[in-house]
Amino acid sequence: MKETFVELKFNGRRKLSSSRRKSYYVGGIIFLIISLYGVIESNELSVLSIAFIIGAVLYFIYGLIEKNLIKEKNFISFQPDEIEYKNSFRKPQNIKINNLLDLRIETAKVEFVLNNQHIRTYDFSVFEEPDIDRIYKELEKIKASLG
Repeated sequence: MKETFVELKFNGRRKLSSSRRKSYYVGGIIFLIISLYGVIESNELSVLSIAFIIGAVLYFIYGLIEKNLIKEKNFISFQPDEIEYKNSFRKPQNIKINNLLDLRIETAKVEFVLNNQHIRTYDFSVFEEPDIDRIYKELEKIKASLG
């Protein structure tokens, strides 16, 4: 069995950014204004107005929850001879360390440049800050060993 240096997993819902939350609030307000305008103009509660009111309430609730509705499963595993990772909604990928030409480490993702010039990307923005620091350390070790 292979000895794993570091294995990090994320199985949860990604938080919404503040701008995304605000856009849901604004969308809810717009739906509410449209529905109220329809009720005032027609002097009755139509099916379309009810649909817009329901949409407004759902937008407000989604903004209050502050998380995506879809659950993500991400992981990265550093082993002595390979790196295994999985971005959300994709198949797990294995990269042999001796097949790596270079690593491009960015703020919340890494690009693996392979010997055949293919580039594979792993996004680790879903992890918490201590886990991101561990990922950075492991990637820097691997990058230094590449020469």
